[in-house]
Amino acid sequence: MTSAKQLTNDKRVNAGLVEYFSNSKLTPMKLIGKDDRTEVSLLDNVKHFEKLGGNDFGSEKWIGDDDRVEIPDIERRLHPWIKICHLQVVGPIGSRIDDPYIGTGWFAGPRTIITAGHVLYDREWSGWDQSPAWAQSIDVGIGYHRSVSFAHMVATRFYVADAWKEFIDRGGSSDDSATQIDIGCIQLDADIWSNSSFLTPFVASGNNLEQQTVTASGYPFDREEGEVMVTGSGAVTGVETTTLYHAADTFGGESGSPVWLGGKDDRQPKIVGVHTGGETDVKNWATRITDDVAALIDGWVLENS
Repeated sequence: MTSAKQLTNDKRVNAGLVEYFSNSKLTPMKLIGKDDRTEVSLLDNVKHFEKLGGNDFGSEKWIGDDDRVEIPDIERRLHPWIKICHLQVVGPIGSRIDDPYIGTGWFAGPRTIITAGHVLYDREWSGWDQSPAWAQSIDVGIGYHRSVSFAHMVATRFYVADAWKEFIDRGGSSDDSATQIDIGCIQLDADIWSNSSFLTPFVASGNNLEQQTVTASGYPFDREEGEVMVTGSGAVTGVETTTLYHAADTFGGESGSPVWLGGKDDRQPKIVGVHTGGETDVKNWATRITDDVAALIDGWVLENS
């Protein structure tokens, strides 16, 4: 998740912004390999680093070269891309909320959106020096592209995994968040879809994940300040009990993105993780879909169906 503010073409500011995100660990933004992106470059359309207010949410990174590509307009109208949504998150009252933060979510059911726990509940809100707090509200954009959505609604009901809330409540920070169950859900008050397929959590053993290709898709801040959806793929580089490490390129704003087995052209993705963070040129990570996490997601979907 990352903050959004005014535009600039100042190269010095751009360089500062890239350095800031590269050193931040919480929200995943990385390049892996060459940057062959086809949309607007970072220098063309990026926000004032000084006006970010020291936002600590921006830690997603590239690993090597950036091979992410933008999802074309026609593709965004189709499954699975239409089930990945743009989140504009308003922080708690008293935080710096001139503009909403950006995150990514995905539909696991007709009214239930899965995202990263820190998008919903944290203590590191920009300009915030108080106790842990929930977001105030989230504007959910479906098929979002350059400020236009096929549909959108404002949500105010959120849940996070008990383990994530306990981690934050006891003083956990982005520096030691990689192995936490950083997952939550947004519950909508009305159905968006009827007779539709959703993105399905998939439990895979560590042996079946190692060296597999995974794909992460979302709304990164370095692409027109989170105005376009991009997707990138990379290898699974490590598996722990609750965490999946991967080399798919990401950037701030993609916290909560679905991580699925297979490449960019997979039309029936098996979701094996929820993207939550990374370290520059080293690795990105996701909360792994385990039996317990899958049951948690299923429970959230069931209670709001």
